[in-house]
Amino acid sequence: MTAVFVGILVLHILLVLLEANPGNSLVQHLSNWAGDISGWSKDLFTPDSYKARVFVNEGLAAVVYALVGGALSRASTRL
Repeated sequence: MTAVFVGILVLHILLVLLEANPGNSLVQHLSNWAGDISGWSKDLFTPDSYKARVFVNEGLAAVVYALVGGALSRASTRL
């Protein structure tokens, strides 16, 4: 599940950086999912550029999810 969350966030970051058409339904769905997943980090940092804001805030969420998910996975295999 962690890989899916991180994958959605990274894909959304890439779509924003590459200036994908925000009117496309796939881009809209990924944007909504990424917003739901990274709600706690939304606008944590507020750079002037929208691209920078998405990169920093959703990137932070992706890193945190990857670290916490990895730690929980390692802990569960030790039990």
